[in-house]
Amino acid sequence: MKNIINVWIILFMAGCGNQDSVDDAVINNDGQSDELTMNDAETIQSEMRFLEFDLDVDYEDGHDYELEFDGDRDLKMEASVEDEINDKHLDREEAVSEIVPILEKLTFTKDTDQEDVIKEVLQSFQLPEGYKEFDLEVEFSDHSKADYRDSK
Repeated sequence: MKNIINVWIILFMAGCGNQDSVDDAVINNDGQSDELTMNDAETIQSEMRFLEFDLDVDYEDGHDYELEFDGDRDLKMEASVEDEINDKHLDREEAVSEIVPILEKLTFTKDTDQEDVIKEVLQSFQLPEGYKEFDLEVEFSDHSKADYRDSK
């Protein structure tokens, strides 16, 4: 019964046009929303080092890892992960939830040596080092772009 009341409260708040309320909010057992508010999204967006992050790592055995992140669309983050190594395929919120914490921890800048960037990205995403091809395209928060490519 408590959850039904909480859902009605959320729907009422959304109907009143409260900018800080969240569409499609999910209420957990303690009555708190599991979704981010608009203010939370703005904070994360302002702290993000990357506006775009496109990673493609190919391995000899035919398994690939592909990740796409776009965080520059009216404070909406979009992402997808195609991880053939671990047989994991994520889209939308699920992919954003997995990718954003990793992206926030990356420390490289546009001035970082390519070898160091590749090493940090492989470690951060827990990918094997024995890749055939590595391709990373990023757009940093200052709108500068960088490409990191390597073949073995």
